[in-house]
Amino acid sequence: MGILPKHDFAALKGIDIECKQGQIVALLGHNGSGKTTMINVLTARQRATNAHGDGEDASVVKIAGCDVNDISTLTARSRAIGVCPQNLMCFTELSLADNVRIVGRLRGLSDKQVEDDMRELVVALGFVDEHETGDVLQHASINRPVGKFSGGMARRLQILLALLGSP
Repeated sequence: MGILPKHDFAALKGIDIECKQGQIVALLGHNGSGKTTMINVLTARQRATNAHGDGEDASVVKIAGCDVNDISTLTARSRAIGVCPQNLMCFTELSLADNVRIVGRLRGLSDKQVEDDMRELVVALGFVDEHETGDVLQHASINRPVGKFSGGMARRLQILLALLGSP
């Protein structure tokens, strides 16, 4: 017997969302409304199941035309969606540049695309001044440990990681 009663309900029942490429979507709602469950399903941290909760695949949640329960489509799906989590999700002992390269590889992006995106995004998000001369990837602000970033810089890094690969 658990401390809390077991509820038999479908957390995401009746949800119907269609997002276009490049569109930014924010999930807002009351505590317990299914926001975290939705993100977990979309990012393959939790399987989508049918409304009866009996473990059968829902097969109705798709990202870029790929069923989220099909593990073979994980790379394609991770390229199509960018998530900016509430908490800092990176390697704090590594630099911004190293974190971006790791996430880019995990998403299956080419080294060239990662470098190109990083050059654009570090300027767009204010890590490097747009009038900076030389290669922005050599700038000190993106090559110091993320653990030394201010809270605002850490949040901008999360946004950069979410936008990597132009999901």
